[in-house]
Amino acid sequence: MHQADEWVELCATNTEYEALLIKGLLESNGISVNLKSYKVSQLPFDIGHIGEIKVMVRSADLKDAIKITGDSDNNIKTGENEDINNHIT
Repeated sequence: MHQADEWVELCATNTEYEALLIKGLLESNGISVNLKSYKVSQLPFDIGHIGEIKVMVRSADLKDAIKITGDSDNNIKTGENEDINNHIT
């Protein structure tokens, strides 16, 4: 069981603008969000999972965040094969 103050991963995306879109949606619904990434913005290319941006929420907010994003599988992987509009209503 997670502690309420612990940050947990909601999803990951490959682009900053998509991470910011998800963050804005969640914050507008009162959920605190932390974006975690090892991406080096100066590099002109993506380096796989190292470049992923993880959208983190408090464990107490995880269920609400999943409902808001419609991501019951915690697998928003926009920028690859899926469209963010399929997950966020």
